[in-house]
Amino acid sequence: MSNTLTSVSKNLVHSFSISFVNGILNLSIWVIAPFFISPENLGVVALLLAFAMIGTTLIENSFSAGIMTFNIATVKESLPILYFNLLTLVIYIIIIFLLYPFGKSLLPFEIISKFDVVLIFTIPLLASFITIYENLNKTKTNFKFIAKIEAISSVFSFVSFIFFLQIKKDYSPLLISIVIKYVIALILYVLLHRELKQKTETVQIKSKLLFWFGLYILGEKTLTVLASYLDTFLVAQFSGLKSLGVYELFKKIIVRPIIIITNAYENMAMPYLVMHKNNIKEYNQFYQSYISFLLLVCFGFLALLVISSPILLHLLPTEYTSYIDTFYFLILYSATILMLNPIDLLLYSIGKSKIFFFWNISYFLPLVFSLYYAAHFGLNYIIFTYCLMYLLLLFLAESFVLNKNHNVLTKGTFLSLNLRPVIIFVLSLGISLLVNLYLNQNIFLSFVINSFIFITVFSLSILAEKQMLLQIKSKFFTNNTK
Repeated sequence: MSNTLTSVSKNLVHSFSISFVNGILNLSIWVIAPFFISPENLGVVALLLAFAMIGTTLIENSFSAGIMTFNIATVKESLPILYFNLLTLVIYIIIIFLLYPFGKSLLPFEIISKFDVVLIFTIPLLASFITIYENLNKTKTNFKFIAKIEAISSVFSFVSFIFFLQIKKDYSPLLISIVIKYVIALILYVLLHRELKQKTETVQIKSKLLFWFGLYILGEKTLTVLASYLDTFLVAQFSGLKSLGVYELFKKIIVRPIIIITNAYENMAMPYLVMHKNNIKEYNQFYQSYISFLLLVCFGFLALLVISSPILLHLLPTEYTSYIDTFYFLILYSATILMLNPIDLLLYSIGKSKIFFFWNISYFLPLVFSLYYAAHFGLNYIIFTYCLMYLLLLFLAESFVLNKNHNVLTKGTFLSLNLRPVIIFVLSLGISLLVNLYLNQNIFLSFVINSFIFITVFSLSILAEKQMLLQIKSKFFTNNTK
């Protein structure tokens, strides 16, 4: 195994371990919140954060991607990207204020202060700077450093949330804790970031390349992020703030951990795939082991959520127990996201951001109209529509995007690699739930028995898939103990 791959795999273990702690801290905030904050106030937080995170996502995932693609090594070289980020934020704020008259019905503006408005726009402002440092360290595969900063900032966020919760039991502690997380992360990056001095190309030449490269990504991410947060606005409009608060809490428990896991692995996979985009064999072998391992980990997590759902809902306030169907629909939604998600990684790794942009344009309007129609029937119909659309897009992406535009990935791989982990997931979970039908135990004993059965069947199924196991072992764990 090459030194590069060994470095990547070691970073994977370290980064995932720290990201796991980071995820637990963030999840703890949202687990504690419903005991002190009403579902309606959680709904207000969800809407405010939607405005903040749309801008943040656009900034973090557009022009900043050029740092890795063009191998930018210093903060000075990254200044054009910072200017593009700040320009993106200014345009976003202007658009929000222009749209304000049309969105008055969404938010209870009588309880939202000017301070809240400042907080939600402070988040993308801080992200404009943080993403520069993050991507510079990603270029050097310094993921352990990134994960440590995320973990430390999450600790400060958690402590601040607990502190402000004693002062005011509304949505404010959540907003303040998130801003504090970004502030601490930026301070740590500024103080601890180190870079090597080296001669590079002129900034002027790279600025032109970065602008056109980032512009397509910005267009694509605009559509992607609007599609991602469209459900928040639709639920608020048609189902009310209480349903939105419940929905947002369940998303934090189910969907957010999946996003953390996939982001951690994608951060590891992207540099290696970019590096080997001209080596068909190496590229395909790494991607196959990467996606197999990712799906096994995430599907295992989703299965345990299904098994533990009676306990989770039993522990939450009674207002949430009537939404058990929403909980299960979100698990199905997470599974469809997992299978469709790698398409951006595959296209970005070979520099085809333009193709991905037009791919998102092609399905954006049908998705919007479908969700808008489904919203009239209730929250669960919105989630179910997402699932159907993503499954349809999964097949269309294979046939019309990857097979025609990806000259490195083996044809048919995108769909076929999803099949085995899905079969293992369904088989293992199905057997454990089937056994549970014949058990007349309390929910805690049922959880223990179901978990034991699932883990046993899941492990045996993986061992039966020797080829998959060997791919995972060879790419991610060989030499980690050396």
